[in-house]
Amino acid sequence: MSPGHVGILDGMRPFTVAFPREVDRIVAVIPHRLMRPRAPWLDVMPLNRLPPGSPLVDICRVYVERLSAPQGIRPREAWLLADNLCNLVALLTAPEEKDRRALRNVRRGVELDLMLAYLRANLADPLLSPALLARHMRVSVRTVHNRFGEAGTTVGRWIMEHRLAACHRALSDPLHDGISVAQIAFNWGFNDLSHFTRAFRARFDVPPGHLRRLRRN
Repeated sequence: MSPGHVGILDGMRPFTVAFPREVDRIVAVIPHRLMRPRAPWLDVMPLNRLPPGSPLVDICRVYVERLSAPQGIRPREAWLLADNLCNLVALLTAPEEKDRRALRNVRRGVELDLMLAYLRANLADPLLSPALLARHMRVSVRTVHNRFGEAGTTVGRWIMEHRLAACHRALSDPLHDGISVAQIAFNWGFNDLSHFTRAFRARFDVPPGHLRRLRRN
């Protein structure tokens, strides 16, 4: 194995891993009961090196790094990461086309989960767009649109809905009373106050400033 490679092996069996030179390693241990239902073929393929260069392998690496974070992670997050990691490993090691076909929906779901996580983390960025998301995911813009279309929405609609919801929460919170409506809107990625006001009113049937006054009364 060389730097950057991701390997998978059955820890119940003896094994040897050789490296061409000294390297740093990160190891994620996944319970057999999680992996076997998704990839039973690994029982007869106990040693695998995941194909380098695949965007999915890069995602696997991100999951492993997150699971091994020294500060620790919450149990629910660990469970979701492990579950998705199992799905990705199954997809990348599937020996036959029929197995890969069966796992394609899993791949789409994992991609969408990662896209949504990125959007949530960058919701306040006014430059957030399908193209920016595609560059982050290292996929085409068409793939981004396809994943959201399969979920029954669009990137723009998802961003708008969640930005408006964030602004609604801020305007409903007395702790934000010292922040103007305009600043709250700008803080959540809007760059046109008139557009924000129209969208907010259409979504919540009340102008943003009026919502704050209603709460105070």
